[in-house]
This record gives sequence, C-alpha cells and structure tokens, in this order.
Amino acid sequence: AAWHTLDDGGNPNDPRLQPLLERIAKEETDPRLRQNALDLIAATRKVEDQKEMLLGQKAHTFSGRCDWCGTSNVQVSYDYETEFEANGTKRFALVCEACESV
Repeated sequence: AAWHTLDDGGNPNDPRLQPLLERIAKEETDPRLRQNALDLIAATRKVEDQKEMLLGQKAHTFSGRCDWCGTSNVQVSYDYETEFEANGTKRFALVCEACESV
C-alpha cells in the first residue's frame, strides 16, 4: 500500500501491515519511509497499550454505598457473585475497591 493510503485512512487493521512495517523499519534505506514506518509502529503500540490499560479498569463503577463496609458516597461496582434480596426483589451486591481487594 502507498503511504498516502495509510495516511488517508487505508486499512490499518490489516494483519499483513504490521510485519511489513517492521521489515521496512529495519531494511529501508530511505530515511523518510523508515521514519513513516517507525511512526506507524509507535502509534499501533500506543493504541495497544491504551487498550490494555482500559481493559484493566472497572467498566461500570459509580458512586454509591458499599454493602460490605457500609461506607457511603464511594466508587462501587457490582459483585456479581453475591445477591441480596430486599422487598421481594434481588440485586447484586455493591462493593468498593477496598473491600473487593480483601
């Protein structure tokens, strides 16, 4: 693929692209093309690092009261392994980060 097709959107998710960019970064004699490849490799790594960081975060945290320690107005998430029944309805327990790590 021509560089301008990658700059204009191209298909950056093509699995054949990354090995090609790495080969260009190692073997290309034109410094501009080599730098373009290095920039695209760095951008891909940055996106992957951000994705890993986001996957490690809780997806659904909100302010509430922890059912374990009773602390109010803290960031809690659902504990899908524990259910409470109140007034004939069931709900998952809410747990703060401190109680979840115990």
